[in-house]
Amino acid sequence: MKVLIAPNNFKESIDAYEAAKAIERGLLAASKGHDVTCLPLSDGGEGFVKAMVNALKGKLRYCQVSDPLGREIESYYGHLSDRTAVIEMALASGLELLNESEKNPLITTSYGTGELIKQAIDQGYKHIIVGLGGSATNDGGTGMLQALGVKFYDSANRLINYLGGNEMNSIKRIETDELKDNILGVSFTIACDVTNPLLSVQVATYIYGPQKGANQQMLKTLEKGMYNFANTTQKTLKIDYRDKPGSGAAGG
Repeated sequence: MKVLIAPNNFKESIDAYEAAKAIERGLLAASKGHDVTCLPLSDGGEGFVKAMVNALKGKLRYCQVSDPLGREIESYYGHLSDRTAVIEMALASGLELLNESEKNPLITTSYGTGELIKQAIDQGYKHIIVGLGGSATNDGGTGMLQALGVKFYDSANRLINYLGGNEMNSIKRIETDELKDNILGVSFTIACDVTNPLLSVQVATYIYGPQKGANQQMLKTLEKGMYNFANTTQKTLKIDYRDKPGSGAAGG
């Protein structure tokens, strides 16, 4: 019998690749002789890199990055071709990297995701696929942007060195010159399965904030910061992301 095993991840428990292999082992232990194909799936969250690498016969590249609380961890991204790398946000900024008592989107940062992207760029990749999902952050991607060279300043024109969700309301000016230099000639594809906008009823903060550890008071603080960040971004880039479908993914 031909059997196709194609699971998604089991959130904060086991990724799709490991789940597929476990199902395969159980099946073959119970009944020999099956022609089994494992094809793990992903929605952009946990297991995205392994699913892509498995499907496209790529390789894993290991590196050191920061976790959502700034601690150094070993992580990896996927090599798909000499030109294309695949990044998984959950591997650097994910809920699976924290225990329950550590979940706090006021202080978690997406900086490590930016470090993954930067390392791929430094290795010469010109097309980077970024999988969103499973994030422990609600920082609008500010941490990721900092790792790529963006500078954020407060109302006194002081550089903001650490950005979690709690500091987003302090952003009054954004400087992107270094970012432009770092990503020159690099194209990005974003992989996600949600259409939530950044701000409105079905927003990044109120829909996904509670699973990241936010209580009601935190949600109000985070949403206020997201409004401020969206307004400042619009002034800087002349682009309004507030109602853009999908911009609410992975904490904005």
